[in-house]
Amino acid sequence: MAAPVLGPTGTAVAAVSIASWVNRLKPARVTAAVSTTARAMTRTLGGPLLGARR
Repeated sequence: MAAPVLGPTGTAVAAVSIASWVNRLKPARVTAAVSTTARAMTRTLGGPLLGARR
């Protein structure tokens, strides 16, 4: 699972990812954590939030 971190111009400047053994991951929990972290970083950098409800 990975999610982009966007800068002020909307281009990817970093990414948040996680890797682990398949039998040790809970996909729904990991997906939420990675997405939440990437969105928080994007917000801090002033980037657009993709998929955000308007």
